[in-house]
Amino acid sequence: MYILCKGWIIVILICSFIWRANTYKAEQSEFKYTQHIFLNII
Repeated sequence: MYILCKGWIIVILICSFIWRANTYKAEQSEFKYTQHIFLNII
């Protein structure tokens, strides 16, 4: 049961990492724009 849970956690981490990488490539300009807004607020 513990090994199964650990396996699922690894799968979720890998999937989230791939999703983040794809999202970062697709929305890099949007991220920079959002970061610019946050820097202006701070």
